[in-house]
Amino acid sequence: MIERANPNLSITRQCRILPISRSLFYCAAKGENEANLTLMRLMGLEAVYQAPRTYDPHPGHRIYPYLLRGMAIKRPNQVWCTDITYVPVQYGFFLPGGDHGLGHAPSPNKFARACSSLT
Repeated sequence: MIERANPNLSITRQCRILPISRSLFYCAAKGENEANLTLMRLMGLEAVYQAPRTYDPHPGHRIYPYLLRGMAIKRPNQVWCTDITYVPVQYGFFLPGGDHGLGHAPSPNKFARACSSLT
């Protein structure tokens, strides 16, 4: 698609026209061929990393029921959710977190309403 030797259009311009980044154009996909993968399997070589185990609940943790199953969400601010995300930084973790309305823009005073409803 992109012609390296095109005298009328530079690679940068061609990438802009095709909406792809230049880095994607220059990046060559690298992978192992099937013979190398077979040899690695025979030798017992494998990637060393912590496999995700998000699907295995800890036996001591309580499993909460999903309370929204079958519920029709028909109006703004009817349902809210929260997400806690741990982002590793140089000296610990950053917790951007926040409340998000499902399908609606968040209200600026939702925190105040939530706090007043607890008292």
